[in-house]
Amino acid sequence: MDKAGILLECGLAVDMTAEQVEKLASIADLGSYPEGSVLMDEDEQSRDIFVIHEGLVSFKMKPPAMGLDSAAPGEKPANLEILFFRGIAGELSFIDGLRRSATVVAMDSVKVLRLPESRLNQILKSDPLFGHVFMRNLCAILCKKVRHASEELKNHLFL
Repeated sequence: MDKAGILLECGLAVDMTAEQVEKLASIADLGSYPEGSVLMDEDEQSRDIFVIHEGLVSFKMKPPAMGLDSAAPGEKPANLEILFFRGIAGELSFIDGLRRSATVVAMDSVKVLRLPESRLNQILKSDPLFGHVFMRNLCAILCKKVRHASEELKNHLFL
């Protein structure tokens, strides 16, 4: 699948003109990660968006610190793992500029499109209409994730 098709499939290019889709595709870098590779580390400062279009990734999150004596010496904290494919990662840091909230690891051979924050922000600043459509699409993707998490929480709490 070409870059434009991947961007349409993941939802980032919904309702964009062909010219806008091509503009977005032109800044996207194709990449691949072998099994076990880290796409991004929790707490790192990067702000690129990753579109996972082949393979499976795991989101690993450190539990919150419970105090200095919460873990035995040398004990590694347990991680929460969420597996997914054909989605995006890194959108929170892109939007709010904060550190990464999870480590993303390739569970098998993974292919991605990476949207570099610097190039993406150049387009957003130079083309407000493109920026509006892109950010609306990004918000729609985030809403789906929040709704899914809400359902999971509800099922956990009440079932």
